[in-house]
Amino acid sequence: MGHMAGSRIMIPAIQWGLRLVLGGVFVYAGVVKIYDPAGFLADIESYRLLPYFAAVATALYLPWLEVVAGAALWIRRAYRGSLAILLVLTFLFGVFITSAWIRGLDISCGCFGVTDTSEANYPWLLTRDVLILLGLACLVWFEQVTGRRMSNG
Repeated sequence: MGHMAGSRIMIPAIQWGLRLVLGGVFVYAGVVKIYDPAGFLADIESYRLLPYFAAVATALYLPWLEVVAGAALWIRRAYRGSLAILLVLTFLFGVFITSAWIRGLDISCGCFGVTDTSEANYPWLLTRDVLILLGLACLVWFEQVTGRRMSNG
């Protein structure tokens, strides 16, 4: 009984903290790119994965998607959809970073706009990506646990 009461308090607290931090990460990442779409376009092009028109579209629209999906974590609107979008985006970021590393490119990640100007530290970039993925996966799990509990009780 004590274990159940503890988890009823801890899960919402951890979930709230993760929503706050991860939502903030994506809102911040999007906002800094919105203010410098040309810089973000240059970062995207340095990956050498997209044709120019797709890189331009990505530079213009991806930051807004990050802001909206990140904010949705805070306000719990379209929550499951925003979790799905952020999981896919974070997974793709990891794939793109890994691709650049394998191809020997020395690039700035572009993840946090102009503030992210250091040379590529691929182990750190991938570790950060995995940590974000784990945080998002925890939110999905918490959603499943609390959703089941609400429908069962």
